[in-house]
Order: sequence, then C-alpha cells, then structure tokens
Amino acid sequence: MKELIAGLSLLRMQRGLRLPPDVLLEEQTRKLRRTIHHAYSTTPYYRKLLDAAGLRPQDIPITRKQDLLVVPLEERVAEGTDINKCHKSVTSGSMGARFELRMAPKERLRRILADVRAFLANGCSVWDTMCASSSRREIHEPAYWFQRLGLLRRRHVSVFNDLENKLRTLTAGNYDIIYWLTSDLVLLAEAMLERGIGVAPPNMVVTNGEMMNPTQQCTIEQAFGRAPTDFYGCAEFWTVAWQCRERRGYHINADLLLLELVRDGNVVEPGEEGEIVVTDLMPRAMPLIRYATGDWARSATAPCPCGITLPTLAHIGGRILDFLVLPSGKKISPYVVLLTVSPIKGIKEYHLVQKSRSEVLVRFSRHPHAKEVPSPALLQTVRSLVGESMEIRLEEVDRIERPSGKFRVVENELLRAGDSVQRAT
Repeated sequence: MKELIAGLSLLRMQRGLRLPPDVLLEEQTRKLRRTIHHAYSTTPYYRKLLDAAGLRPQDIPITRKQDLLVVPLEERVAEGTDINKCHKSVTSGSMGARFELRMAPKERLRRILADVRAFLANGCSVWDTMCASSSRREIHEPAYWFQRLGLLRRRHVSVFNDLENKLRTLTAGNYDIIYWLTSDLVLLAEAMLERGIGVAPPNMVVTNGEMMNPTQQCTIEQAFGRAPTDFYGCAEFWTVAWQCRERRGYHINADLLLLELVRDGNVVEPGEEGEIVVTDLMPRAMPLIRYATGDWARSATAPCPCGITLPTLAHIGGRILDFLVLPSGKKISPYVVLLTVSPIKGIKEYHLVQKSRSEVLVRFSRHPHAKEVPSPALLQTVRSLVGESMEIRLEEVDRIERPSGKFRVVENELLRAGDSVQRAT
C-alpha cells in the first residue's frame, strides 16, 4: 500500500510540471483556501492572527521566524496532531535564530517526492545512487521501504566529519548524484584541485543551502567535471525552487506552495525583486502561512525553454558564502558555524564578524527568559571552532541590526576589503 500511495503521489507531482498557467492558478487558489481553513480550524496561533486580520489572503500578515520564536509549540501545532509521530527538526539558524519544527510522516514523504521530481526533471533515475551531506553529527541511515527495493539509495555524510573522511567517501563511492551543502562542497572541491584528486563525473552535482559566486561554481565544476545545479530551499519547506538542465533560473514548486515576492509590504511586479514569502499549500502538522524567509529574489519575465510550465525565479539572493578563515589558512564553513553556535541556550540572535586575520567579533542578544548567562558557553564554543590563535571579542547588544535581505550571520570583512590571502574563493 505504501508503494502504491507513493507512486500515485509522484505521478500527480509529475503532472504539476506542465500544468497550463490558468489551471495552476486555479489549483493554487483551491489549495490556499483549504490551507487557510485548516490553519484557522486547528492552530491557535493562526486562529488569533486571522481573527485580527480577516480571512482574505492578501490581508493575512506576514509571519517571521522571530514572531514564532515566542509562540509556544502547542499553539503552532495543529490540534489533533500526534506530536510523537512527527519528525522533529530545527532550523539552521541562518538568520541568527532558530526554532523547532514538526512534520507528519505524510508531509515528509511529500517533500521527498518533490525532490525526486526535480531530480527526474534533470535527467536522473530512481535507480541512481546519491551521496548527500547532512547537518547531523551522528549519521543513522534510515531504511525506507523504497531503498530496500534499490530505489533512491543514499549515503549521508556529516558536515562535521574531517576533510579527509569526506574526501575518501566522495572519491571512492562512484556516486551518480552528489547532493551537498554549497560551502562545504566548495572546500572539498578546492582540496581536490590542490591535491590533484579526480573523480568520474557524476550524473548530477546539486548544491543547496547557500548561494555561490561564479568563481566557486567554476571550482566545483573543475573538481567534479560537472557544472553544479542549485536547489533553493529551507528547513521549513525543504526544496522551494530548483534549477533544471537549462540553469537559466529556478522553477518554483508552485503546485505545492505559494511563493510571493514582497517589498515594503506589497507584492512586487514581474521582473522586480522582493523578499521571498512562502505559504505551504498542503495541510500540515505545523501550518506556515505567508512565512518570510529572509532571502530575496527576482521573478523571471519569460518561461524557461525546457518546457516545464512552473513559474521561475530569475535570480535568488540568499545566504551568501562568507567563510571564517583561520591564521593557518583553514576555512570554516558558515553552515558549520551555525550548527555549532545555534544550540547555545539563552541566545536569541547572534552575528559573527571576522575583523582581521586574527580577530573575530561575536555580537549577540540574550533571550529575555534566559536562565543562564550565555557568554561563557558562547566564548568556549567559538574558541572550539577557531582555536587559540585568534582573539574573540564578545559584544552583547539589545538586538542585531539586519540590512533588508542581505544579512549574513557569518561575515568576513576581509572579503569586502579585497584581502587576497583571506579570500574564500
């Protein structure tokens, strides 16, 4: 029965790739009404929000992560949800703060199938083997029923593993698909080129989690013999938009979610830039309506020549790659910094700035209900990342200033100054 349900779900998703625009709009509208009804009927947070704003979608206020951080979990989870059966995850903290998410098993399957659809659209097969990076320190490979049948086989590698371990895994496996955190893959590609390590080109190299510049794209292509294809997403929704083989933009999963580009409170015109605001169009254990991601994008004004009719984004200005660079020259991925610093209790927001070759400034704000002073744990954690040779300055502030759409939780000022020795590319 599971096999049949998954197969039918994937077929329905495949249909969504080529829906005429008017049919897609009708489907979005129908799903949006259902989503709002579900959220209002089952979720205390949205019931209060919608009572205050009215039920017209355009009047629903935008929700930000900072808004949800102060909302108790029971007010964010749909009533009747068995929370013990939900998948628990935590956002990476890429905006300097993170919170817990809950996902029902059906939602998780739907997100997996949405990724499968994007891979198939890029010419991959369900029989392809994949090596994927993971944010978990300890890897426990799940044994899904379809993997026991030889479908969608994956090998996960923790981004916390040392460089040598990751290089051995990537070069020895002869994988069909490499699915990796962007910043970590840049570091691996640099090491491969420096050491003259070569691999048989995989069918597809997929980057995710952060944006990269053309030099970093070229580095990955030289190392793996395949130009990277970028998937844009976040922990709250998984893959939101993805590149096809044309790589001229990002196809939005518009049959599964509603993506708006908003600036100054208004949805922008086609071809203009705005903040990405997402509504999940499927009933979920933890509804998210008009959720602001903090990333900015520009919509495309022409359809993609690949034939897929999903709307596209021409450009995404997301989480930019700023590495911490140690005096030894070793680079630390911003994602590793996020995963290491974010769990510290008592911190509401934080911002790491590399001021010089030997100095890191850490600004942070304290959670109003913090029971402990977070400074000692923060200092010890950052020290574990950068070692003893760098000076660490802690600066407690009331709030972290956030330039609209351009905030980097890890920022290397040497890159802005053009320091050739410290440049991460």
